[in-house]
Amino acid sequence: MRGCGDICSLAVSQDGRWIVSGDRGEKATVWNAATHEKVREFEHESPVWAVDISSDCSKFVTGSWDYCENVRLFDLPSGTELLPTLAHREVDGVKFSPDNSRLATVSDDSGVRVHCIQDGNVLFDSGDRGSTNSSSFVVTPLAWSSDGQQLFVARKGRITCFDVSDSSSSEWSIHETRSPVSISSNGRFIACSAGKSVSLWDCVSREKIRGTITHTAGINCIALSPSGRYLACGDDYKITIHNLRDVLPMKYLVRGFPLVQVSGETLASWTQGSPTNTEMLLSEEFASTSSPSHHLLKDRTPSIRGQPRASRLPLVRVSGGTFKSWTQGDPTNAETSSSEETASTSSYSHHLPKNRAPLIRGQPRASRPPLVRVSGRTFKSWTQGDPTETETLLSEEIAGTSSPSHYLLANRALIRAHLDHVALATEDAMESLRVQPSPIGYIAMAVALLGQDDGEGALRIFDLAFHDCELDEIRPLLLLKSILIFECGNQEDAIKRVELLATRANDDNDDDSIYLYTQVLGVMYMQRGDYGRAIPLIEHAENLAPKDVQCLPLMTISLIFGWSFNRLDIVTLCETLYFEGRTAEAVEILNIMRSDEETQGHKATTDWVAGTSCSHWSG
Repeated sequence: MRGCGDICSLAVSQDGRWIVSGDRGEKATVWNAATHEKVREFEHESPVWAVDISSDCSKFVTGSWDYCENVRLFDLPSGTELLPTLAHREVDGVKFSPDNSRLATVSDDSGVRVHCIQDGNVLFDSGDRGSTNSSSFVVTPLAWSSDGQQLFVARKGRITCFDVSDSSSSEWSIHETRSPVSISSNGRFIACSAGKSVSLWDCVSREKIRGTITHTAGINCIALSPSGRYLACGDDYKITIHNLRDVLPMKYLVRGFPLVQVSGETLASWTQGSPTNTEMLLSEEFASTSSPSHHLLKDRTPSIRGQPRASRLPLVRVSGGTFKSWTQGDPTNAETSSSEETASTSSYSHHLPKNRAPLIRGQPRASRPPLVRVSGRTFKSWTQGDPTETETLLSEEIAGTSSPSHYLLANRALIRAHLDHVALATEDAMESLRVQPSPIGYIAMAVALLGQDDGEGALRIFDLAFHDCELDEIRPLLLLKSILIFECGNQEDAIKRVELLATRANDDNDDDSIYLYTQVLGVMYMQRGDYGRAIPLIEHAENLAPKDVQCLPLMTISLIFGWSFNRLDIVTLCETLYFEGRTAEAVEILNIMRSDEETQGHKATTDWVAGTSCSHWSG
């Protein structure tokens, strides 16, 4: 990949699809990260010192060294400029906030500003405070705190922290005072380069963490991996990757899993099946602090100390032997193992009798759609389209526990939104996020806000889901956001987003994803009334449909937004075929529906199809 001049700014999208660069040739360029092809180019009036991509991969921003209007916001997939150019002279840093609702810019001599993404209005202006005052180019002088309330700005000799909620600020000196500064943060600590060295700072206490990392040449720019474990440093001719595990205390490298939080080294030992070594590592962490966290104490309990460790699944707790039998598809042996565990203790856990319930005893286990976690009975009711019964079942589960999970609360919020119980849905979504921030919690809140006709609020809160998701959840979230945009009324933008996802799936030869996106596009065009495009897509999806396998992402869409992808959509297809003049095909499909045993069992549906179609033909 070659730009139009020296590359002086670079950003990579979180989904790995896009790279945006800025260069001294006064251009910003969008690149396809997989093929390295130039997608589009944007002319500027001066060198583009700063670029950034939003965490939901939908927007990018550029900042150039003009004296007037020089900050530009674009839609990433289409390249459309979203706002009139924002004015902030001599910009050398831009950064989206964690929730993508705001944009921070920093100038060489005009301080720091925070802009609203929706309209470009200035929400915070530091005045001259925070100016980088750099006679030479400064790379990445900006970083947000993880909660989006504080903004860190680097300049020669010091870092300034602005609290954007009350405009207060504080600053501290760094390890070197003569060279331009570059910073990067993962929310727990800040890496700060100046000259030939890098120092590490605690985000909360502002205290320096241990020693300094030194290089033989001047460091131009740095970047942290999301986990904070790896630090990349770029000097004149090379990039050096540092493993910070040997530099940082373990508390800065904590990794999170549902119900479990362990340091990187402990996690490796634990997952490699070495309980003795794991206990020793946890004990060392325990001894190194005067107030050990509750996670350390729980992780050092008997499941580590020599006893078999229970495998953790959402809503299910089973021992290793039972789990192995269960996942190998042997329900008889799984029941035997669970019964032996029950018989061996006088006070067995509530999970044991539940694990022996009909889910084990010969009945098929419900497949789990992405992002949604529900029990078998509730899942069945939900997928059969009975929201009232589903709400009752979820309410019973919530009432049956003193501390309901965030999943239960978020699921009930979604159901209540479908039932137009918007106020109750909002309460459940808020409580779910209070119990534990999660993608499904933010999605439930977005759907509740959509029910209040607050589309802007729904899109803003949805973006927070990207900050608490796993890597394999990014694409499902991008699809769900496209559907939310469609529901908010911006149908053209939503369709373009799904088409881009479909193009990527086609490039990857991912047949399952091609089927998924084809189905969604067919429904979008159908709802839009563009039958000429909807019909070929629906027919193509029928040919792509996996045999005897449910498409779990489509189930997630149905559960969250109430969209239908089942075969009853053929009714709509028949009407559409008639309107398009393809009467013979419509009649053929109607005859198939009438002769189908499953449809014959629903006489009301058959009569409705015949009556509706005949009324159209008779007209």
